Amino acid sequence: MNILGISAGFHDAAATIINRNGDIVFAGHSERYSKKKNDENFSAGLINDIVHYGSEEGIDTIAYYERPLYKQLRQLYSGQGIELDKLSVRKIVEQQLIPLDISGKKIKNYNHHMSHAAAGFQTSPYDRATVVVIDAIGEWDTISIWAAEYVNGQAQYKRLWGQKYPHSIGLFYSAITQKVGLKP
Repeated sequence: MNILGISAGFHDAAATIINRNGDIVFAGHSERYSKKKNDENFSAGLINDIVHYGSEEGIDTIAYYERPLYKQLRQLYSGQGIELDKLSVRKIVEQQLIPLDISGKKIKNYNHHMSHAAAGFQTSPYDRATVVVIDAIGEWDTISIWAAEYVNGQAQYKRLWGQKYPHSIGLFYSAITQKVGLKP
């Protein structure tokens, strides 16, 4: 199974293609192509490279870094409203990957903080780790702690603890950063 992992629609749009052996075939950030800092949308150049690197064996599955419905519910709770065009992963993927035909492809989504934990653990040299994720907000979690280990070559994660919105060190940091005149 070849996997296209994407993060898009909020900030720092990025894509990674992983082949059947678990090797990273391609990874890119949209801002590197568009020259727009924190570009939230896929640029044409990034999509062209996805097509180029994904065409040899094809892409079976698209993986998305968060659960949009949970995020939208949290935004509604916090008074930010709901973005109807961002309620489902399929809708977001279709918007971001317009030139690509995604019909027949499996689309999976994952817990936002687990995605952060995976990025830290699976790029580290360790076989077992405790991963701490501190974020402004990710769906509902603002801080989470994960046990991570490889079992039969597959990374496994167990959520040990989490702090929910509105309690957030990351939001406090962002507010102070903005208050002193810097961009959070």
